[in-house]
Amino acid sequence: MKGKVLLACKTNDFPDRLFDIFREMDLSTLEINNEADFLLSILDNDFDVVFFDLELPDAHGLKTVKIVRRIRPKLPIIVLTQKNDPELGGKIMQEGVTYFGNKLINKDAIRTTLNKLLN
Repeated sequence: MKGKVLLACKTNDFPDRLFDIFREMDLSTLEINNEADFLLSILDNDFDVVFFDLELPDAHGLKTVKIVRRIRPKLPIIVLTQKNDPELGGKIMQEGVTYFGNKLINKDAIRTTLNKLLN
């Protein structure tokens, strides 16, 4: 399987766990550590899926998700967070994200979601 993934997260937060999955699935990955580069990368590249960390430094959470939706309405977005806020989760899901979950990554759930998106 080939595909391009953008991972926007705090430095050293959880990339190793995700990179293991990406390597297993033969996905090329770009890691970004701030909101401005995240949004510019989405404008400049055709990613197959993006992972967005709600705790990304200088990012604005739900507002950033809405911006991505305007830039690339059909781009699959996987949002991960440490916060347990059902109200925020509901608002994010209303924006049409593909997956919303906790940073304590369930590798099987991520792998299954990526398989559905990329096949």
